[in-house]
Amino acid sequence: MSSSSLSTNSDPETAPLIPQPPSVSVPVPWLQLTPLISLRVLDALTYSIIFPYIVAYITSIPSVPPDKIGLYAGLAEGSLMVVEALMAPFWAYMADKIGRKKSLVWGFATVVGAMGLMGFGKSVGWIIFWRACYGLNPGPVISRTIFTELSHPSNRALIFSIWGPLFSVGICLGTFLGGLLAEPYGRLPRWMGGENGLWMKWPYALPGVVCVALSVFTLILCQIMTKEIHPICEPLNQTRPATLNHGNEEEDHEVSIPGRRKSKFRKTMEISNFKTILVCFCATFAYDGFFTVFSYTPVPQGGLELPIQTIGIVGSISAIMNFILSLLLVPRLQPRLGIRRFLSMTIGTIPVEAIFIPGIQKIATHGNAAIYSSLAVQLPSKNFHLMAWPLNDQLTAACFDDHPELLATGSAIVLIAGAGGRAIGPTIAGWMFSIATQYPTGSLGRQISWISLLVISLPPLIVTFYLPKNLGIPQQESNDQDSGLGQ
Repeated sequence: MSSSSLSTNSDPETAPLIPQPPSVSVPVPWLQLTPLISLRVLDALTYSIIFPYIVAYITSIPSVPPDKIGLYAGLAEGSLMVVEALMAPFWAYMADKIGRKKSLVWGFATVVGAMGLMGFGKSVGWIIFWRACYGLNPGPVISRTIFTELSHPSNRALIFSIWGPLFSVGICLGTFLGGLLAEPYGRLPRWMGGENGLWMKWPYALPGVVCVALSVFTLILCQIMTKEIHPICEPLNQTRPATLNHGNEEEDHEVSIPGRRKSKFRKTMEISNFKTILVCFCATFAYDGFFTVFSYTPVPQGGLELPIQTIGIVGSISAIMNFILSLLLVPRLQPRLGIRRFLSMTIGTIPVEAIFIPGIQKIATHGNAAIYSSLAVQLPSKNFHLMAWPLNDQLTAACFDDHPELLATGSAIVLIAGAGGRAIGPTIAGWMFSIATQYPTGSLGRQISWISLLVISLPPLIVTFYLPKNLGIPQQESNDQDSGLGQ
């Protein structure tokens, strides 16, 4: 029985989003996924490369008041995501109108140099502007769309167990390169720019220049290896992919009619459980902005006071840990716990992390050994809650098995939700932390940082309990369980 017929014959509020595995096994199209994998890693690398040095960069600007450093750091981190979110509907429309590949390559080519300019500035506005310009990149929304179109219910668990960790690989490379390449003059070898006077004048520019080089390489790879698979943009004599055949002709025709974009958005948001999954997805990133400011801030002001290079190494270790945990634990725990319970457990870790922040601040006052001991607890817990990401990816992809004509719009909405979580959450958490540093230890004002993080993380945890109880259970097994209960 197909997933389509299961969806038609069951209650949409209780039907599992992960359908019964089909009898036909489809191999993973690794060759077609290669440029998308590179693009995914680059997206994460570009997003995270400023984490180790952004606070130091903004602190070096004399006009920035101390209580605004966290706010501006959060804006610099999140501005890229905000613009990506604003542009997502446009790129979803263009991907349907002119094709996936053209939109991806042409759109990416227009912004490839933006990150290189970010480090050559002496004002917060300059940093935020060029960081935001890179957010015009269509890569995140279109690569996710193609990734989903190339997947099949028989290989989706494998594909999306890789999709999430790929971002962790990019985070690992980005935080490592950001910590390594910032302030290179007099520290790095000559061949890496350690004696170049340009980097003495612009100590935070080299990471962005490296980003440009990697972006050009990825752009060439996408041009050479990406194939157009969207049926509307294929030659008429080609066979339509089987995964896109179960939308009816009227719905498929809507893809090419700009006047119906609002209708498609509404239809996408009406898909069962889609909105709930989006809310859960937004919670995943709030802790990142807090941790960025927390790790650099001096210990007397409630931070860990780590050097830039150490922050980069810690970020890389965290990303490697996330990659390993996602690959090893998600495939094993998901069948045993069920997706809803597993999702509740991972998202529920964030409020616990927030509550323990005052204790970590107290521990940090006892020296470096205590600080690194606290990191040994913080990093595993942080990466446990990040396992909510591949779970959300699987559930989101399954929502569109019976609605392929809405896939690009759905990918845009997911990007907006993720960008909102990675922009608004870190901005608020980082800003609240900077404000909290202005209050004395033990005062109510010093507690603002962890309380705000707690408030941000509770609503997504609550909505996980509104997901269907049999989420992720094959339909036949679910029916057998229901029949057994009724006897």
